[in-house]
Parts: sequence; C-alpha cells; structure tokens
Amino acid sequence: MYLLLNKTIDNPNFLNFNYLSNISLDEFKKLLEGNVEIPLLIDRYNNLISLSEVVSNKMNNNFYNYIKDINNDEDLFSIIINEFPDVFNDISNYKGKTIFLYKLAQLITSDILHVKQIKEKALVDYSHIVGCADYKIPQILRNLGILEFHPALEELVDNRIEIPKDSEMEIEIRANTIIAIKSISC
Repeated sequence: MYLLLNKTIDNPNFLNFNYLSNISLDEFKKLLEGNVEIPLLIDRYNNLISLSEVVSNKMNNNFYNYIKDINNDEDLFSIIINEFPDVFNDISNYKGKTIFLYKLAQLITSDILHVKQIKEKALVDYSHIVGCADYKIPQILRNLGILEFHPALEELVDNRIEIPKDSEMEIEIRANTIIAIKSISC
C-alpha cells in the first residue's frame, strides 16, 4: 500500500479523471504492481475507466463537489447505482426474479458517509443500509447457528469448493445473509 501511495503522489495526474479515463492497461498495471498478482486486474481496470469517464464527463472532474451536500444514504446510494451502473451493478436473476444485492454500492455509500461524519463533523444518515452479502458474513452467521446450509451446500463450503457467481446457491447465500442481518438489526 505504501508503494502505491508513493507512486500516486509522484504522479500529479492520479486524481485527474480525464487522465484516468484514458490510462492504458500497462500504466494501470504498473501503478498497482507489487509483490503479488492483482486479482481481477482487467475488471478493476475497466471499472477505473468507467468511473473516470463518468466523473470526468458528468461531474466536471470532481466527484466530491457532486455529492458534497448529500448526507443521507438513500440519495447517495441512488447516485452510486444510477451514475455508475457498469461498476456497481450487483443484480442477479433467481428463478425468473431480479434480485438486487448491491454489496459494493452499499459499502462505498457507507464509507463516504462515515468519512463525511468524521472529517466534516456532518450529521449523516446511513440507517437504510442493511448489510453486505459478502463471503465472510455468511461464514460468521453459520458459525453462530443463525444460517443453516443444505447438506449439499455444506459439503461445497466445507471443502472450499468455489460456488459459481450467480448460481442459485450463491444467490441464496447472499440473499439469506441480508435477511439474517436485517432480522438481527430490527
């Protein structure tokens, strides 16, 4: 992380979204290079390009100015999912129904509001964010006996066999995690 910060400080264009929207994959790779291979490098690169294009073209190259007066999760979340659909689209199809999960959109909404609360002493409302359906939370809920898995799913999870993205099992785990979090928080 320290190396990345040094590299970005040395590059005056790093926060210039016009520049970032045109960065090459090789430049991006060099920016992130370190002692491990970056997972999902192409996806991360495409996300950076997409985000940068939106901020550059729709937000006058300044995301903060665009959202600076927003202190509630509903409005900020709406901007995140509507202005950056290519990046924060976390929608799955489950037995013919559309399931909206929005893990990353909830995380960034919460993070931005927490920073505003701490740095700006702003009064913020993030009471509508339920919880994120990632891989760690279902593990914890299962260990606590809050979530129970079907034996076939238990076998996959216990043997660390990857469950395909957007499979019925993956969607069921994520959706039930959100339901459990909501039930606990009520």
